[in-house]
Amino acid sequence: RRRLLVSMTGYGRAQRSRGEVSTEVELRSVNSRHLAVKCRMPGDLVRLEQRIETTLKRTLSRGSVDVFVRVQTGRRRQRPTIDEATLKMYRRALDGLGGGDAATLLTLPGVVNLSDDGPSPTTLDRLIMSTLKEAVEALSEARASEGVRLQRAMDRECARLGKVLAAIRRRVPSLVAEFRRNLDNRLSTLLDGQRLDQD
Repeated sequence: RRRLLVSMTGYGRAQRSRGEVSTEVELRSVNSRHLAVKCRMPGDLVRLEQRIETTLKRTLSRGSVDVFVRVQTGRRRQRPTIDEATLKMYRRALDGLGGGDAATLLTLPGVVNLSDDGPSPTTLDRLIMSTLKEAVEALSEARASEGVRLQRAMDRECARLGKVLAAIRRRVPSLVAEFRRNLDNRLSTLLDGQRLDQD
């Protein structure tokens, strides 16, 4: 059974969403003797570069692959959190001064902080890696389709060359006979010339 040809050139893209977070992974592959992976992503996602390369190596063995990772988040809500350690410190200081309105402690620096209500790094990493898996599948399909197209083109060229070779083989006997006639005529001409010189 003939081995299927797989191209190193292809494109794959996938997009997934979870809540207000959307991730997109785009893969572009061109010819290369070995597998070379280049990641382009936000700076805070560099931690995923090694995992992305390992994932690609499980499926791809050759090609220069550019990986584009994009993350979009909806409007993040900010929620207040209380730093209890700072609050206790202020409370002791207030008690040392004879007490007072405890509510005023909430207005002091460092007691109440606002944090983004966004996905945790673990949740975001999982979403990106699952998106990458879909993009790799799309890329593999594209490379396989390109391989089929190249195989068909090669088959057509081989068939054309086969016809040319068959035509040459058919002409070989007549070409050999013609070459012999020409050679005989040249030899006869040379021999006739030598006889005339001798006479």
